[in-house]
Amino acid sequence: MFETRRLRGYTDFPTYRPGDEIEFRVSSDVDTYEAVLVRLIAGDPDPRGPGHKEEEVCTVGTFNGRRQETQIGSYVEVRGSPELALADGFTIHAFVQPTLAGGKPQTIISRWCAEAEIGWILDIAGDGCLRIRTSDGQRQSSLCLDKPMFNHVWYSVAATFDAKLCRLELSQKSVINSVNSRFGPVVPLDSDDSQGLDAAVPPRCTGGPLIIAGAPRNANAERLWVEHCYNGKIDSPSIRSIALTSDDFTSLLDGTLKDALGVVARWDFSAGASSEGTGGDPVVDLSHNGYHGRCVNQPTQGCTGWNWKGKVDCYAFAPNQYGALWFHEDAMDDCRWESDFSFKLSADLRSGVYAMRLQGSGLEDYITFFVTPAADAKRAPVAVVFSTFTYMAYGNFYPIPNWQEDAPGDYAQEANFGGASISTSRDLEVNGNVAPYGLANYDRHADGTGVIYATWRKPMVMLRPKHLTTWNFEGDLGLIDWLEQKGIEYDVITDHEIHANGVAELKHYKAVMTTSHPEYCTTPYVDAWEQYLMSGGRGLYLGGNGMYWVTALDGDKPWLLEVRRGEVGDGAWQSEPGEQYMSTTCEHGGLWRNRGRSGYKIWGTSYAAHALEQGTYYVRLPDSMDERVHWIFDGVDPAEKIGDFGLGYNGAAAVEVDRYDLRLGTPPHTLLLASSIEHGPNASLVPEEMGGTHPFVSGVEHPMVRADMTYFTTPHGGAMFSTSSIGWILSLNWNGYDNNVSRITENVIRRFASEDPMSPVF
Repeated sequence: MFETRRLRGYTDFPTYRPGDEIEFRVSSDVDTYEAVLVRLIAGDPDPRGPGHKEEEVCTVGTFNGRRQETQIGSYVEVRGSPELALADGFTIHAFVQPTLAGGKPQTIISRWCAEAEIGWILDIAGDGCLRIRTSDGQRQSSLCLDKPMFNHVWYSVAATFDAKLCRLELSQKSVINSVNSRFGPVVPLDSDDSQGLDAAVPPRCTGGPLIIAGAPRNANAERLWVEHCYNGKIDSPSIRSIALTSDDFTSLLDGTLKDALGVVARWDFSAGASSEGTGGDPVVDLSHNGYHGRCVNQPTQGCTGWNWKGKVDCYAFAPNQYGALWFHEDAMDDCRWESDFSFKLSADLRSGVYAMRLQGSGLEDYITFFVTPAADAKRAPVAVVFSTFTYMAYGNFYPIPNWQEDAPGDYAQEANFGGASISTSRDLEVNGNVAPYGLANYDRHADGTGVIYATWRKPMVMLRPKHLTTWNFEGDLGLIDWLEQKGIEYDVITDHEIHANGVAELKHYKAVMTTSHPEYCTTPYVDAWEQYLMSGGRGLYLGGNGMYWVTALDGDKPWLLEVRRGEVGDGAWQSEPGEQYMSTTCEHGGLWRNRGRSGYKIWGTSYAAHALEQGTYYVRLPDSMDERVHWIFDGVDPAEKIGDFGLGYNGAAAVEVDRYDLRLGTPPHTLLLASSIEHGPNASLVPEEMGGTHPFVSGVEHPMVRADMTYFTTPHGGAMFSTSSIGWILSLNWNGYDNNVSRITENVIRRFASEDPMSPVF
């Protein structure tokens, strides 16, 4: 039976240090719940592996449960003022491009109270037609156009209220050019319209804020809740305190009116744009009246506006053509729950993967976070880098494994890339419930556009143990379990520490290893790895599809990740025309490979193929017989199949695999130690490798569908070892940790962590 009650929570950030105090934000349907701090060691419930392992640290307490509401939908909030009541007349104007008009009301701009229906509101009605409403709390006027708006088409929309004549007027006019809309000028759009209404009711001031792209539920409530959020772009909204004359009104619709007469507020969404980014959440009012606003729930920034000409594709070089924000009814950058309890980590807490385990009325949740060493702590020889950027990008999106033996009764099977897969009760819980689970970078918004921003500040259900998701977190915990079993001393650090501290974070360690899927990497992260290897550091890339997507972290909101997928790549969607530059950093998005800086040049290999099927194994190649690397294969016979086993996919070369390629930057002195073979028909090249459409791209026909094991040395005694497959870590714990994947990994880690010099390979 699918459980509909909830017990879920989150922390503000992914990582903390000993001595830090953590706020835990919880929403639940239980009367009380108990909180226990635990250290997580293993979390994959596959019965063929070690199973779930945790170590209780301390009981934190028992707390009262409560359900917390989540604000969904992006908008701009502007502080309230009597001038914005507009009872003495107004002209409201904006350029808009709706992307999901129809079905339900969506607000363009309002000073409104939905519960009392007081104020004024310019919106799109449920039939897709533009509408203006005014109300004094007793009486209401409503004027609606007859012609619905086309989606993905730019319009100039305006409403006027003449207080002396008590007359409302409303107009919309398409302003398409050759590039700014879904359709071009060759389409004879029949959507321009205008209407008037006499004896209209003057609006009454609500006392609350003005909202762009939404309407307040109750303008005078202690906490603002915004409803009827808009899907689409808004550019250059403005308000005047007078009803414009006919000629001025026509010029306003055409976008040519320069007269500032009666301007109360004129917002420029591109005012902060520069080569460093778009300026973040602040919204500037150019009227000098100070009605500045602030973005809520991260409307998409760096978007082409109504007058984009298509010649320049970066907002920093033509900000006047990038005046739009793209709003979505399902956007969220922070659940904004109140704190239920806080807990201070002990100053001597060891570095590791931790969770606050919540249990109450038969429900259970794990709020996972990472504890990195204290700044002055003695460091272990080895660090494991947990891929917090990848975890955020995947959010509550679930890649599903291919096994279903002994699956509990709340699992449903489905087809996935030619194999049998399973969905769980957690998938059903998240599916269709944007609040409070948000969207991942693999999802699309309700209007079909890709999700650019992902947040940590929400319940991250996929970061819970005991779930059948071998990709990412639960598979990565297998590395912790393996290190514990082998008695290898280690610290846990994350992408966030490397991004913030650069190479200094890595230089604490003799050796640094990745987890299974470091796909999303920022510029500081890539810089740090390169500088670490150049300075004599020793690295182990134990994953697949690593260093693939250019990623950015919001400097003002480090819990927010940005991904723009560019024009090509193995992704769930592509960026919109002219919108490939990060709003947070002004970097070009897409693949690191297309920026001239892929994993080939740093880790020796990079993403080559999907292998979402049963995994396969590696065979050794001639370079593995080189006497300088004999220690890597100590205890492994040359004829052995390496990794013809594993949890989740039954093989160490699985899910996503990387390969050696001198043309793309693999260091020329790299030794190609082993390659995977016998991939099946459901393993295929990634799109950027194909060049053109042809049928022979699967593991059966194409030689570049493979995982390559490589090794090279760097100056000052450094070295880099890569296994190039997500499935590698999933094979470590097979057969009670006694297998050749485990043996090779242990050989490399122990050598890298030692003071023994590396024999140069040049």
